Amino acid sequence: MTRSDEAAPWRALLHRWFIQYNPLYLLSAALVLGGATVLSREVAQLHVDYGGLAVGALAEIYSLALIAGAACLTRMGLRRPAVLLALLAVLYQCDLTLQVETYVWYGAVGVTASAAWLGLFIAKLFALARALRLRAAPSAFLVPTLGALGLAGFPHLLREVDGATGSQLVGAWVFALVAAGLWTNRAIHSADGFDARGLRAVRGTWLLWAAAALAHVAFWATEPDLDLSLFPIVPALVLASSRWVRGEGTLWALCVATLIGVALVSPASLSLTAFLVAAVFGLHRWRRPQRVLPTERDALVPPHPVAVFRSPPVSWVAPAVVHSTPLTTFACASTEPARRHLLGIASAVYLGVWMHGWTGGAAPDHLLALDAVFLLGCAAHAWRARSWLAAAPVGAVALQLGVQLSWIGLPRNALEAGGAAVGLGFVLLAIGLAVTWRLQRRGEPTEPEARAT
Repeated sequence: MTRSDEAAPWRALLHRWFIQYNPLYLLSAALVLGGATVLSREVAQLHVDYGGLAVGALAEIYSLALIAGAACLTRMGLRRPAVLLALLAVLYQCDLTLQVETYVWYGAVGVTASAAWLGLFIAKLFALARALRLRAAPSAFLVPTLGALGLAGFPHLLREVDGATGSQLVGAWVFALVAAGLWTNRAIHSADGFDARGLRAVRGTWLLWAAAALAHVAFWATEPDLDLSLFPIVPALVLASSRWVRGEGTLWALCVATLIGVALVSPASLSLTAFLVAAVFGLHRWRRPQRVLPTERDALVPPHPVAVFRSPPVSWVAPAVVHSTPLTTFACASTEPARRHLLGIASAVYLGVWMHGWTGGAAPDHLLALDAVFLLGCAAHAWRARSWLAAAPVGAVALQLGVQLSWIGLPRNALEAGGAAVGLGFVLLAIGLAVTWRLQRRGEPTEPEARAT
């Protein structure tokens, strides 16, 4: 056996560990992160002037070094280690040392530092895409930029408003951030192609950034001088999850259940939640997701830089390498659901305006102008759509107004409650029979006919 034959296994092992899976990259990132954390704590204890700015600058310089290293490895044809460095750069985009939260203590200098951090964040996004030879849809840049804007601005903004207002603003930002990520295609194209690991890396990047944004929000809630509540984030995330809801009935049930739950648990968040419900109905009305994947031919041949963002054919056979992440197109809902979504938007906006400032107890007084506009809008919807669905929100508002004006008395004892339950049962029976009769007249199939089809 020659000396070259004996060295071959060692060369293969070194190639695997220091080219394909280089542990020194991860060790380097961990050392810099640990060192920056220690430095940040020490300069805070020693009260070093602008020490936090210096530590933040070190982290940013290392992040730029990671991007530069990824670019060099890509030019060398070593794409796998380049992606490893790029993922570390993605991790450092999240401000792991939480330095951006400390800039609030530096006054005007801190505001300038936060603006500089935001500008550098955007510049690094473009540099990272260029380093890996990627082309991305505008939404792939706008979504992380919206997240970075919140990280840079909220530490300053939250100290200018009270805790309740700050909590509502953070909840609205979280919903906008998640909805922007879920209702845009965020398509990324690579001339070198994506294999299964590449697609997992892209998916992991988005999940990492989402988790980092929530981690920053959780850190804000630990600040004793902010008095921030995390509850508004819960309905925001629940409503944003409606992106995967397919049935219209399920969507309505999710929105109504969320409103009722918020009204019972945190009445102060009901107004914001109602506006978020209106936004959800609007998204399902004008941007109903329709996933479309590239064909095998389009995946194997690099398309035009702009053509990648157009709607390719629907048929798809998964090749070994694709040149674009899976695409998602968005379209308006069909006519009947679209009309019902408009009614949901109007009802949610009405509820949000009416309940603004409500913190529990008796409902706020009705705004006659708002009631009149809402009533006219529902009447116009009923006439145009030839549907009595608009009578449901109008009836609910009229019932509440009647109770508030003491025109309708609530049960005061068990006897009155039992009588009211019996009367309501008869009313619901009559309504059920009327609906069945109406549907039969419109030619809806009966049960045997439906089974036959």
